[in-house]
Amino acid sequence: MPSRPSDATLRFLLLLLVGLAGAVLLVSSFVSIAGRADQQAVAREEQLVSHGIEGWIRDQETRIEGQVNWDDALLNLGVQYDPSWASANIGQFFYNSLKLERAVILDSQDRPLYAMVKGHDVSTRFYNRFAGDIRPLIDHVRAEEAARQLPLAQKPYERIISHPIQQSAIALLDGKPILVTVSLVQPDFGRATLKGPAPIIVAAEDLDENFIKAFSDRFLLTGLHIPIINLHLDEPKEGHFLLKDGHARDVARLDWTPLTPGRQMLANTVPPVLAVLVLLALCAIQLLLKTHRASQALVASESRALHMAFHDALTGLPNRTMFNDRVAQALAHQRRDGPIVGVLSLDLDRFKDVNDTFGHQAGDDLIAAVASRIGPLCRVTDTVIRLGGDEFAILQVGASANSIAILADRVIDAISQPFDLDAGRVFVGASVGATLISDPTCEVGEILRQADLAMYRAKANGRGRYAFYEPEMDQALKQRRALEADLRAALASESLTMVYQPQADGAGRVVGVEALVRWTHPERGPISPGLFVPIAEECGLIERLGDFTMRQAFEDSRRWPGLSVAVNVSAVQLRDQAFLGKITQMVKDAGANPNQIELEITEGVLLVDDEIVHRTLAGLRGMGFSLALDDFGTGYSSLAYLRRYPIDKIKIDRSFVINLGVEKDAEALVGAIVKMARALDLDVIAEGVETDTQRDGLRRAGCGNIQGFLFSRPIHSDDVAALLAERAPTVGWRRAG
Repeated sequence: MPSRPSDATLRFLLLLLVGLAGAVLLVSSFVSIAGRADQQAVAREEQLVSHGIEGWIRDQETRIEGQVNWDDALLNLGVQYDPSWASANIGQFFYNSLKLERAVILDSQDRPLYAMVKGHDVSTRFYNRFAGDIRPLIDHVRAEEAARQLPLAQKPYERIISHPIQQSAIALLDGKPILVTVSLVQPDFGRATLKGPAPIIVAAEDLDENFIKAFSDRFLLTGLHIPIINLHLDEPKEGHFLLKDGHARDVARLDWTPLTPGRQMLANTVPPVLAVLVLLALCAIQLLLKTHRASQALVASESRALHMAFHDALTGLPNRTMFNDRVAQALAHQRRDGPIVGVLSLDLDRFKDVNDTFGHQAGDDLIAAVASRIGPLCRVTDTVIRLGGDEFAILQVGASANSIAILADRVIDAISQPFDLDAGRVFVGASVGATLISDPTCEVGEILRQADLAMYRAKANGRGRYAFYEPEMDQALKQRRALEADLRAALASESLTMVYQPQADGAGRVVGVEALVRWTHPERGPISPGLFVPIAEECGLIERLGDFTMRQAFEDSRRWPGLSVAVNVSAVQLRDQAFLGKITQMVKDAGANPNQIELEITEGVLLVDDEIVHRTLAGLRGMGFSLALDDFGTGYSSLAYLRRYPIDKIKIDRSFVINLGVEKDAEALVGAIVKMARALDLDVIAEGVETDTQRDGLRRAGCGNIQGFLFSRPIHSDDVAALLAERAPTVGWRRAG
């Protein structure tokens, strides 16, 4: 027994020695690996510099190539030497455009004809200062010249030279290195020929501070410089590359501070040997702490994941998954003689207008604001759920028809109040559908379907109200789905028809017509546009419906030259980048005159400063179309967009007209709209005029142009010509029958 502590001590010392030996071996390995890594890094950088210098030379040769492989150069430097041409096209061009500081032109006997230094013509004696260094380059170029064969061009503007004859090397000028390129002047298309040797152009770039900076920036070299020292005195802590002249002699050297990844790794990874065991212990403790923290983080992550699985990320409300779970629990409780379960389905009215007008961020802000308003209206036992998009649901346990109705009224009233968002003040509404579940075996999906059907009924009844589920709603939904399918088929077969409602001026003359689409169902008879147009919007057919309306209106407009034809254009069409091309083709196919067509757009599409809408409206105006703002005053009427967009006319909505003669301030309100339009040089027309009182009120307000049943109902295209003949300037107003 007494030996046990000694044995433990020996085991500990043995482990310590093994650990120390392992640490020493590890450090030695690190040192060896680091040394090899540094050597390899220097070798890679030296190879990079070598390739970089070669690339720099190729760049200089390529820049010069266009000036030396040129018939004009051969003509003005070889056939007949022109010193002015040489100065402008070689000296000045090389300095100003090619950024070459020096250039010399040699004649066929390699005698200097011209010299330039930093943009100034200088004495040709300048060439003698480095002529000896580049003599091998000139000899090499002359040898290639002697060996070449110039083919004749087979056809005009066919190049006869496939490659330049050039040689480059480093030379010393006043003890400083320069990069010299020697290039033979050659013809390109063969319009100039020369018997005997051709001139040679010598161009040079200083390897100065600008070169050093550009080269180091391109190849990411640190501390790059050209030392003025013994070329073979290597600094062990620097990378080196020798620069050679035309005689293959070392004339300069590039030095830089190479990367030392091995040394850096060694400094960062090798701890003091004496602290190895302590570090191991600390690492073990740290590992235990990390394991504990990781376990806690995992628990928290699982909690967050569980919350996200059952809650909506935008509003924090329970989501559809939790809704299904809560309903299932409520139904299970109901099976044990528990309270009745009620479900309300809530859908926002005009949410799409807000989304389209102010953007998706405003839509998200509105959804969050709606959620915060609904919560306080409910009981603690109620569950408010966001189903997705602009749809919410409320689960009420222990519900009755009265409690559901009270809650629905409170929700509708709360959401009808304005919302002040970052994008501005917006107004929306809510349509609510409700169902009471007396059968505890009812499926969750069926419960939500019933509430949704009731919500659709509320929307159909005028929005901003609630409705309870009734069994006959199933049949109504089937009919709506059937109507959607029939509308799709009607568009495919082009069985819709067009009618035109005349527009008159103050003298009762027809000044235009508005194109209106009509649908006569083969079984149900005429279908109101107020029914099938919303269906087209919901099921994605509105663009096809708009295309059909425009195409038919364009074709019919040819029958009434000089008569304005108004056609409605949807927001979907205006935001389509292909719309301009499409309408251009429609005009071409129909042979229509755009100057005769008035395109009516709604206010909502103008509220967002949309570049596509800007371009589309400008393009339409450029084609000759006029633009009218439909239903003015019913949305977010603003002087800003009236001035920003190329609007020609505003159309006063029937909601203003109907109050003329009924409300005392109605005429003043219409008059204000007319005055505003006149101030902006816009035309005005009022729609929905049905009585003499409304007409007279409009006249007093300054609006003479009208559209409505007082003047004429919508008529078939075949009857427009007859009405035009009837409505001569002397004919007065009549009430449409």
